[in-house]
Amino acid sequence: MRLWAMLLLLVAHAYAAEPEIDCVEVKTRAKENALVKVWYRVPRNHDANGKGLSRILILFGGRNSDGKPEVSGKLGWTEWADLNGIFLVSPTLKNDDYWEPEKWSGRAMQDALAQIAAKYRIATSGLLYYGYSAGSQASNLFPAWRPDLCRAYVSHACGVFHTPTSLMKDVAGLVTCGDADTARYVISRRFVEKCRSLGISIVWKSFPNHPHDVPPGSVRLAQEFLAHHHWTHPEDLGRERVHSSPPPTFVGDDADGVYFPSGSADAEGVMDEDRVALPSESVALAWGMPGRAGSKRKSKVKIAADVIKGVEVVSVVSGDVRSDARILVLVGGRGWPGTKSIRDLGFAKWAVGRGWCIVAPSFAEGEYWEPKSGSGVVIRAAVDALCKRHGIRPLPVFLFGYSAGGQLVALLQEADPSLPAAWAVYGCGVYPDSSAVKAPGFVSCGMEDADRLRISRDFIYRAREAGGQILWKPTRSGHELNEDALELARFFFSAAADGSPCALWGEDDTHQIRPETDIDIEFRNPLFNPDLAARWKRETSGPRFDK
Repeated sequence: MRLWAMLLLLVAHAYAAEPEIDCVEVKTRAKENALVKVWYRVPRNHDANGKGLSRILILFGGRNSDGKPEVSGKLGWTEWADLNGIFLVSPTLKNDDYWEPEKWSGRAMQDALAQIAAKYRIATSGLLYYGYSAGSQASNLFPAWRPDLCRAYVSHACGVFHTPTSLMKDVAGLVTCGDADTARYVISRRFVEKCRSLGISIVWKSFPNHPHDVPPGSVRLAQEFLAHHHWTHPEDLGRERVHSSPPPTFVGDDADGVYFPSGSADAEGVMDEDRVALPSESVALAWGMPGRAGSKRKSKVKIAADVIKGVEVVSVVSGDVRSDARILVLVGGRGWPGTKSIRDLGFAKWAVGRGWCIVAPSFAEGEYWEPKSGSGVVIRAAVDALCKRHGIRPLPVFLFGYSAGGQLVALLQEADPSLPAAWAVYGCGVYPDSSAVKAPGFVSCGMEDADRLRISRDFIYRAREAGGQILWKPTRSGHELNEDALELARFFFSAAADGSPCALWGEDDTHQIRPETDIDIEFRNPLFNPDLAARWKRETSGPRFDK
């Protein structure tokens, strides 16, 4: 049964539908635009019979630009559109004040969308807009003309903005500009300040030393921003909105280019003129860097080392640790000391920034990857000691393991099933009996790590068929650590800690987001929120470093 399903998926992937690029034509009374071509691109693997409608992203290029290159990948939007199942639409326009939609171009675009909608099941509301240079004028003026039809917009290097009004409060905006593009930078900052004075939330990002160009980082930020608003509003597309807690939000400090969790003391310390409200972790990561915990306040991070049952255990705790703080246990590669696990697994800033605590044992002798060797008792005792010392309420913990440490983390699901709230492993070659896995898990492995890849996939299928919620994402690497897998693990822990029911489901191999019941159980990935879904769909890169 499973073999036939896998073969069908492979065949479907091999014969995946190529994206279609075409145009519609609209007649207008504009002098230089008597016949307007509006180009569109159908996303790869578009399912014409799928549930709900497909969303549209309207792209406006530089002044008098041709729409065909814009939808064909000029700035790198095609892969993003395929991952998110979004139609790209871009008009070919010339002069006649086309960036002012109330004159003629707005109606022309509506007519063009109606023609495309006659052929494909697209949503002509809930629109997304992106524009740069002269196109950035259109990408904010069009939403202001018909805010009832717009979900979110991005304007980069813009010199003309709409006059902010309360009608735009429900439309999300992102404004970016290079600080060496002096005139547009000043205009953009003034627009953002006017919006904020009216209670309109605008994400703002400046790019140091950039003139009138399009930095790659600005495109990445735009893509994360628009993907966030796409996935958090399925009702635009006639789909049911799953009622779950919203993803964690962050506050950016534009002066330093760093961000902090909303509500933290660090976030409260950001000056009003430099404060940027970031709607999700994926947007925050594209916007800047995680701020060092305590950089805006006086409390300090405490690092301690204790010997528990003969094993050194390193702990990291925020200076103002809360009673409901979550605990992350890190177990690195074979023989790694706790200090190396904290340093090299890349969780320290992320955890401390959220007020989490870290426990990292230094296992070095014996077959410690077997919990029955006593390593499981050490971890339980270390967690209990940390809770008692800092007044933390005992709760299930989060565990990450790499290589031999991954085996220990995986086998703890069977040896101590009440310990984990969620767990994640990379490069693991030994797993428990599938029926023992109760907590949500994330499993990743390098595609070149053939034996562990096979073992991991076999475990995942069995665990899912037994009712386990297991997220799976192989990487384009071997047994060495992979940065993309570590980042996805952090997103997974954030989503699992929220405690909301799973809102989205992804399918192995096709990486399509589908209703839960449309995916065979052995290929079903729990994507708890849109942030995790967007990160899971992203292509993985190569290795981070050798073990």
